[in-house]
Amino acid sequence: MLLADLVLIIHFLYVLFVVGSLPVIWLGAWLRLTFVRNPWFRYLHLAAILFVVAESLLGVVCPLTAWENTLRRVETMPVLFSVGSIPLCFTPCRKAF
Repeated sequence: MLLADLVLIIHFLYVLFVVGSLPVIWLGAWLRLTFVRNPWFRYLHLAAILFVVAESLLGVVCPLTAWENTLRRVETMPVLFSVGSIPLCFTPCRKAF
């Protein structure tokens, strides 16, 4: 569960960046803060938004969601026995990639 939780935290931070940056930009412009005019910040925010829009329009599942779901399934599968040094519970994960 640790890896799946780590992906969940990264996903949360991504969503926080996409959603939270817009009010930060507005507030920063009102307070005349210089970092909100930084082109790297603005372009990165725009790219993050466009990535989410493209996923939505194409009907693609978010890669972070798919990765988290796969990790949760793999991490909760019981290890019955292993072949060599690779447990059989990792077989679905190997086929997915």
